Amino acid sequence: MPNLFARLEPRPTESEQLLLSSLVAPLLHFVLIAAAFAGAGQLRAAPTIVIDDAGATGIVRGHVVDPQPGRFAVAVVINVLDTFWTKPFYSNPLSAVNAADGTWSCNIFTGGADACFQQVLVYCVPRDLNPVPLARGEGFPPAGLESAALAETSAVKSSPTVIRFSGYEWNLKDTGDCQWDPGLNFWSKDLVTVETNGLHLKCAEIRGQLRCAEVSTISSTNRPLGLGTFKIVLASTVGELSALDPAYVTSGFTFSPSAPDTAYDEADIWEYSKSAVVGADKPFQNVVQPYQDPSRRFRFLINDTYVTTAHSVTVNRVRGATNRYKFSFTTTDSITSRELASWQFQENRSTSLASDLALHLNIWAYGTPTKPGEIVIKSFQWSPLPAQIEGVPAADGLHLLVTCDSPVLSWQIQESADLKSWSRLAEVRAGEGQDASFIVSTSSGPRFYRAVTP
Repeated sequence: MPNLFARLEPRPTESEQLLLSSLVAPLLHFVLIAAAFAGAGQLRAAPTIVIDDAGATGIVRGHVVDPQPGRFAVAVVINVLDTFWTKPFYSNPLSAVNAADGTWSCNIFTGGADACFQQVLVYCVPRDLNPVPLARGEGFPPAGLESAALAETSAVKSSPTVIRFSGYEWNLKDTGDCQWDPGLNFWSKDLVTVETNGLHLKCAEIRGQLRCAEVSTISSTNRPLGLGTFKIVLASTVGELSALDPAYVTSGFTFSPSAPDTAYDEADIWEYSKSAVVGADKPFQNVVQPYQDPSRRFRFLINDTYVTTAHSVTVNRVRGATNRYKFSFTTTDSITSRELASWQFQENRSTSLASDLALHLNIWAYGTPTKPGEIVIKSFQWSPLPAQIEGVPAADGLHLLVTCDSPVLSWQIQESADLKSWSRLAEVRAGEGQDASFIVSTSSGPRFYRAVTP
C-alpha cells in the first residue's frame, strides 16, 4: 500500500510514527492515522481530475480539484486504435499542474499516428513520481501508472459504432483519414451492413479514397471468449472469393491486445487471398501467429467454386502435458459438412488465452485493387469445451465435481434415470480452469448426470 505520509502534509511526529507502527487492529490503526493529522486540520480528501478539452485539435486540457493542486502532476496516455502511448514524450511523461488554479495541458500530437487517437486517459500523480510507468504501444495502459494514480479519468474523441450480429455485439473499425493495419488501409464503418443473408464487409472508394471494413466482438463478462471452438460460416461461395481482385485479403481471426508475449493470441481461422499474403496457388490458409515460422501456417486450395465454407478452430489444453495447447482447424462444406481441409498445431504456452480475446472479421487491401470487393459472413459461433464430471461417493451422498477449461460462467447440472429424459438439478458457477461441485442424494437408485451450458 502506498505511504500516505509521503503524499499528505504535515508528517506525523516520530512518536506518532512509532505508535502507529505498533498497532495491529485495522480500525484503531485508521483512527490513529486520522489523529496524526488532527493537529494541523482535517485529513485531506483525494484530489479530483477533470478533462475540459479531450484534445481533438492536439491539446488536452483540464484541471485538478484540490486545496493545493501544485503538489500533483498529470500523466497522459492516448489510445490509438487499441495501442497505448505516453504523451507528450517518454523523456517528459508528466505535465505540470498550475499551483494557483489547478489547470494543466498536454500536447498529444507529437508524432506517428497520434491524430488517430480514439481515447485519452489522464492520471493525477505525485509531482515527484519517479520513475513514471510508460505506455510504449502495448494493448493496455501501464498497470504501474494506474496503481500510482491518486485520481484518474478518461474521455473519448467519438463514441464507437456498435452493431449486433449472430448473437454478439461488434465494434466497427473507423479510422477517418488515418491509415492503420493491416495493410496500412483506411477503414470505414459505412462499409459494414447486416442484411438478411449475413454480415456484409466491403472495400470501396469513399471521398476519392479506398476504404476497407473490419468488425470485432466486444469483450463481455456475459459472453466471454476463450478455450473452445470458434466457427465462422461464410455466405460467399468459393467462386465469389476467387472473383475478388487479387489484392484483397479476407479473414477471420482471434486477437487479444493484452497478450503481446503470445503474438496477441492471434489464430487465423480463415484467411483468403491470391496476393503474397497467402498465394494464388493455395489461396486459403490457417495460421497460429507469428506467421513468419512456416510450421505455424497451413495453406490449401478448394476447387469447388459453388461451395460455401465453414471454418473452425478448437483450442484446448493437451491432457497430461504441462502448458501444452492444441489448435485443431477444420474447413467443411457448410451445407453437407463434408471435410475440405484440416490441420493441427501444438505449442507450449505459459498462459491460456487472454480474458479480453475478441473475434475479428475483415476485408482489406494488400496493394492496389482495381475494383471494389465484398465478403458476406453468414454466422459466427463460439462453443465451450465439454465439461468433465467426476462423481466421488461420500457419507452424505455423491459429490459431483464439474471441471471445464472454457470461460463459462455457469453450468446447468441435469439428471436422468434412462439417458433419455433429463431434468434440471442445479446451476453451478464455473470458469476457466476452475471447478464447481455440489452434492446429490444417492437414495433414489442409479442416476446419470451431465453438465450443459444454460
